[in-house]
Amino acid sequence: SCDTVEQAVRIERLNMRGVYSKAMGEGGQQERALAGQAKGWARAMPEFPRTANMLSAIAEMWSREGDAADARAAKDALRW
Repeated sequence: SCDTVEQAVRIERLNMRGVYSKAMGEGGQQERALAGQAKGWARAMPEFPRTANMLSAIAEMWSREGDAADARAAKDALRW
């Protein structure tokens, strides 16, 4: 079904990032950049609303990951 394909695309976009590293206290800057990229792609295709919605969902996923990275960085800052 289409929902299964959309879920597979979301997972693949997450996996495409591969291995990454972060500086101490970096927070979610990398994830916000990925969210911005996905938002740009979604805005670029208004004639394909389902695809645009899927890309918007991917952007929201990256935004949540960025928020989580910010929280981890703030927690780590209290330790050091």
